[in-house]
Amino acid sequence: MTVRLKMLSQCLALAMAGMVAVVWGSPVQGRAITTDQLQTNTLEAIVRGNWPKHLAFLDIACLDTFAQLRKFTGTRRYRQLVDDDLVGAALAQSAFLRRVTPDPEAGKQLLQWLFSNRGALEEFCETIKPQDDLSRVIHLWSELWEADPKGHEKYWKLALACALVFDHPLSYSPQTGASGMVDMRERYQYYRDSVEAGEPCAPLMELAPWELVWVVDAPIPTSELVWARKNVKLSRAQWGQAYGMIQYRMDRALKNAKIYDKYTLAEIRQKGGICIDQAYFAAMTAKANSIPAMIFTGMGERGPHAWFGYKASPQSWNLKTGRYQGDKYPAGQTVDPQTRETIKEQTLDLLTDPQQRQPTYRDTSRLVWLADIFEAYGQADAAREALEQAVATSSRHLPAWNALYACLRKYGQPPKKLQDTLHTMRMSFRSYPDVIASINQLEAMTSTNTADIAEAMRQQHRQLQSSNADRTDLLVGNVKQRAAVFEQKNDLSSADAVYRRALSEEGRRLAAFAELVGLYADFARKHNRLHDAVRNIYNELRRYPIPGDDPFAQRTYAQFERRVADLLEEDKQIQQAKTLRQEAAQREQRAANQGHR
Repeated sequence: MTVRLKMLSQCLALAMAGMVAVVWGSPVQGRAITTDQLQTNTLEAIVRGNWPKHLAFLDIACLDTFAQLRKFTGTRRYRQLVDDDLVGAALAQSAFLRRVTPDPEAGKQLLQWLFSNRGALEEFCETIKPQDDLSRVIHLWSELWEADPKGHEKYWKLALACALVFDHPLSYSPQTGASGMVDMRERYQYYRDSVEAGEPCAPLMELAPWELVWVVDAPIPTSELVWARKNVKLSRAQWGQAYGMIQYRMDRALKNAKIYDKYTLAEIRQKGGICIDQAYFAAMTAKANSIPAMIFTGMGERGPHAWFGYKASPQSWNLKTGRYQGDKYPAGQTVDPQTRETIKEQTLDLLTDPQQRQPTYRDTSRLVWLADIFEAYGQADAAREALEQAVATSSRHLPAWNALYACLRKYGQPPKKLQDTLHTMRMSFRSYPDVIASINQLEAMTSTNTADIAEAMRQQHRQLQSSNADRTDLLVGNVKQRAAVFEQKNDLSSADAVYRRALSEEGRRLAAFAELVGLYADFARKHNRLHDAVRNIYNELRRYPIPGDDPFAQRTYAQFERRVADLLEEDKQIQQAKTLRQEAAQREQRAANQGHR
């Protein structure tokens, strides 16, 4: 070992020794590992970077400890292992290394602290997602860690959230007129300094890393954050009022009036705006005050709309401020700042489930990580039992349920076992229609007979119609899946019939009708059936109820008429397309005139 490595090893050993006594405790009967062994192997892995060897050591330590716990049966055997501080620390390290292989140049000081802090290591493993660039996340976190030697332990969650957001560059919103990228260090420093000054509206230190990603991701300059903190004074519980601070402008809504010069928060407050401006103002000012927030958009009966969500208290979220109930939005969408992927508002409903704040949720994660070890070493029965214990410990831990079902299928469990598991899972998530829809799809696919699969999905469609009629996004998804089942078997007539029937059944909602038209047209183009599909679409449009005097509904209907006119032109039905465009233009003019009045 070089002199440099020896010095580093000695420094790390001194630092870890003080923490081991606190975090890992003293040995207990049944352990197949000692504190000294874990400390020595961890130090060697950090110094030398021999991570595969260290992972094997950790796995064997957990397996050998489990083998020595034979006197315990059922739940007690698994819980005895994951509840133990020392073995639990080894399990957390194993979970980390299954997901991340630290770069040789990764900050060793950060790794030393992280591998000595079981809670932080576990929170990291629960927060990361498959889409994360984890090597870069560790690199960025280490960069912030080393830049803030006085506060890096206090603000580790903030730093992790920044690393998770900025592992892909974050550019300023084009609306702001600012060019370039948001600087990660500057963003970290803004929130760190605001806490030190006692300024945030919400206690930033109470937030978990997954919540903090919805704080640090604002695509605006720091100057905008500072303005918001100084000029928007609301309590966290009442931040929904920020949406209504912005006066609604009908000229911008119906005539697309250009009212902004720089699109700053100050200008929006002064000049007013439409729903997207209201949501933007509310969400950005919330983020400036350390309140997790997001902008939602959705298509309803009167066209597109925007609202916002935020964390209103330590225990509750408000995800519906500005979401007009009467317009029947099936599902709002937002962009996950961690993955940059579009997600539904219902995804956040599940993330904010109270069960996720209970200690049992972390216990379930530990059992899933233990099952990973059993799986890696070919102990299928132990993996299955660990996962069964996991879902019994926390019934709405979706990753655990998904892992259990995958395990049962992989190891050839009988169909009844699979059906019973899905039934129990359905009962656990009965308040979450999106999860139920995914369970239904899994259940339908357990059969190999096309007709049986299609009928099962048809029954699921009826259930959705009766219990979640407003969730037309789920109904349309079911239609697409049913048509795909027939399409894969080259039964194109049956697939076409699925779309035709859906247009008639779901076509009373314009958002659903528009989405179905797009899917049906894509299917028809692919299989040279466009002429018949366009005829069916046009006939259903003519049966669709004409909206009343509401200008937004009139404009939305006109936009859809133009879409159908495009299809008519594509099918060489030029005169019908021209007539439909004329109707759309007249309807849009009436809407604009109403807005002017």
